Amino acid sequence: MRKERVVVIGGVAAGTKAASKAKRENPDLEVIVLARDKDVSYAGCGLPYYIGSIIKDRKELVVREPEEFEREQGILVLTGREVTRIDPTGKTVRFTELNTGACHEVSYDYLILATGASPVLPPVEGITLKNIYSVRTVDDAEAIRQLVDEGAVQKAVVVGAGFIGLEVAENLTLKGITVTVVEMAPTILPGYDEEIARYIQNYLVEKGVAIRTSTRVCGFTGNSEGKVQGVKLSQDVLPAQLVVWAGGVRPNTKIAKEAGIELGPTGCIAVNEYMETNIPGIYAVGDCAENTHLLTQEPVGILWVLRLTKRGGLLV
Repeated sequence: MRKERVVVIGGVAAGTKAASKAKRENPDLEVIVLARDKDVSYAGCGLPYYIGSIIKDRKELVVREPEEFEREQGILVLTGREVTRIDPTGKTVRFTELNTGACHEVSYDYLILATGASPVLPPVEGITLKNIYSVRTVDDAEAIRQLVDEGAVQKAVVVGAGFIGLEVAENLTLKGITVTVVEMAPTILPGYDEEIARYIQNYLVEKGVAIRTSTRVCGFTGNSEGKVQGVKLSQDVLPAQLVVWAGGVRPNTKIAKEAGIELGPTGCIAVNEYMETNIPGIYAVGDCAENTHLLTQEPVGILWVLRLTKRGGLLV
């Protein structure tokens, strides 16, 4: 008798947790995780602290390796696989092996979307210069840490004053780098009460972090080697050998939308109280999925903090 198969798209926190939970609830299930990146099951919240060397070893970020999932739980985790199409009618998923270009299909009885979110970089001058990074993957943190440890950075600019932006600013400061945080909102930590935000801002300033609120980034300048050397603001330019863009993310919903899976008012995948989409047997979890706000009872996208204004500007 054929085992029922659960296919999970996405192998970071939500995807691997969903895979493990499914296997614990029903050990007879066949569970396959398709992950684009080489690292799975890692803690994104730890990335800034790896940059600051508070977390010493890269291995400390990754909770479990693919081999451990298979050996300990019988879960097959395939990395370097990019899903390109979902066929809800035929209950199949098409994916590409990134290292070979080979295409494959796998059938499913149940499908879990844990496709996460991606940084939104603005279409401004110089955005493609070297040493402009976001912090979403272990490789991102590795690249920034290497640059810092090589002594190539004296001044850094962090764009965005949410959790990740402030944690990166903290850790870069601890490494002896002069840091300026640029935030478009009137205070840091948009969404927090102003009293709390002001208290934290004053503390950061005491520790040597410069804060520029109500300030928009207009572009970047570079040197002859194609590396960033300045951040253009509306009235001046901040010198920087490193820029960390922490100005918001968008949910990865392209393949879901193409498959006829409905999105909610936040732009994330709409789900019911069981995290099931409008298509029976297909579920969504993590940064790509909506949830219900416990206080307002309205749909909310947990990490989707970027909004587009009617004039096309970016609100960070």
